[in-house]
Amino acid sequence: MDLTQPPTQALTLTRRAAMVAMLPCAVSWPPSSGAPLRHLGGMVWQPSLRTLRPQGNWAQLGIRRLLVQWTAVDSQAFVPGTGLPPIAAELPDWERIAAEPWAQEVIVGLAAMHGEAQARASVALLVEQAHALVPIVQRLPLKLGGWYFPLEVDPTWLPGPEWSQGLAQLPRPLWISAYDSANLGPHALADWIERWLPGDVGVFFQDGVGVHARSPEVALKYLQVLTYRLGQARVQMIAEAFRPAPEGGFRSATATEFLPQIDAYKGWEVLAFDGPHYLGEPLVAELVAQGVR
Repeated sequence: MDLTQPPTQALTLTRRAAMVAMLPCAVSWPPSSGAPLRHLGGMVWQPSLRTLRPQGNWAQLGIRRLLVQWTAVDSQAFVPGTGLPPIAAELPDWERIAAEPWAQEVIVGLAAMHGEAQARASVALLVEQAHALVPIVQRLPLKLGGWYFPLEVDPTWLPGPEWSQGLAQLPRPLWISAYDSANLGPHALADWIERWLPGDVGVFFQDGVGVHARSPEVALKYLQVLTYRLGQARVQMIAEAFRPAPEGGFRSATATEFLPQIDAYKGWEVLAFDGPHYLGEPLVAELVAQGVR
């Protein structure tokens, strides 16, 4: 998850984009009209030394799906037996995690690097490490719902041939994540994604609300346009459950701050970023009191 606040940049819509822009007004959005008014179906877990053994009452929010952001980062593994050094002496207790009500479907992230520029220059290495991770992860008791290649993309970077070659070697169903750091707008972002993303790979769109890049209402426009262009099955939203902290870094969003995101995306596939770091017990209780379930 890239936490850099993007600059604002104007965009002149093409004729095609202008026609698409009118579409959400003419059809029924969101696609799942029967969804509860306030609901979180999933969450992200970004494994770190602070959250090696995640525990929480996230199922009270309706969360049943878990996206594990990575199982190795900076060439250190969160699972044993990969040939990479373990991140710590005590690794996540995957059997217990697999039995949790908030992990009834798990999308597993593969190899990553904390440094974005370094990761983008190391696609081949990350794919090689992913190959070592896949058979190990498949032996875990997780209810696997897919795979995630945790090299985040945005329009400041144009993936090269090694990217397409790397994605072709990874198992399916496969997801990546994207954000709009340049604030180009949903149509330009969709144009850019369509130029290089294989048609059988899905996109988690990072809403940018947590870093004050855009409002939930504008993030919803991205979700609508991306869904129209790529297909409903290939697009899901990551709702950022954090905000900048006055002293630097990030803090948990308050319920008052986070609820507008939940309301804006109602009926869509939404994952909160991230449960173990930002959805603590007091916030979960407050969200439940506000009808999130």
